[in-house]
Amino acid sequence: MNYNWNWGVFFQQTPDGDGAYWEWILAGFYWTLAISAAAWIIAMVLGRVPPALEWTNHTRAALAAALGLPADAVNVKATTGEGLGFIGRGEGAAAIATATIEQRG
Repeated sequence: MNYNWNWGVFFQQTPDGDGAYWEWILAGFYWTLAISAAAWIIAMVLGRVPPALEWTNHTRAALAAALGLPADAVNVKATTGEGLGFIGRGEGAAAIATATIEQRG
């Protein structure tokens, strides 16, 4: 099989005139790195603090404010690794996020 790939497509202007496609790819890469680094830092800082009611209430209020929702529409739960595996030994951290969206009214 012989594929003739046109590498010049990355240097073409986008339809809306915002720049070349390679600039979009590079910007997406930078955002991915920035968000990954921020998530890693947050996980390492929060992973060292045992869950407490004040911590979860603060997180709940911050999430509700960021989403423009009342605090009773957001729920935050935290737990420890109970000494099991690398998380329980304090060698790592894990986070799980779940969202349930329902239309009311």
